[in-house]
Amino acid sequence: MPVKPDGEWQMEKLKVLTANRIHTMDQGRPYANAVAVAEGRIVSVGTLESLQPWLRRIPHEIDDTFKNRIILPGFIDPHTHLRLSGTYMGLNYVGPIDST
Repeated sequence: MPVKPDGEWQMEKLKVLTANRIHTMDQGRPYANAVAVAEGRIVSVGTLESLQPWLRRIPHEIDDTFKNRIILPGFIDPHTHLRLSGTYMGLNYVGPIDST
């Protein structure tokens, strides 16, 4: 994201996704129905009304693809099966990705 000399982000355009409900995982504000994204980064979450300070200053598009849906944050499942890992270490790897 381009940065102005004073250290502020300079955004050329926002994309605002609206949804029936957005689960934020923030205990102080667990639900929303709009999220503003600039250059792949979330810059604000709330309602269209609460996003107005952003929307008045920055060109934007409102994407209502998810208007009747629920948006959840991306979940990463970092678990592993240690016993299986140890078993596979003795085998020769043959696959599409170089394992070295």
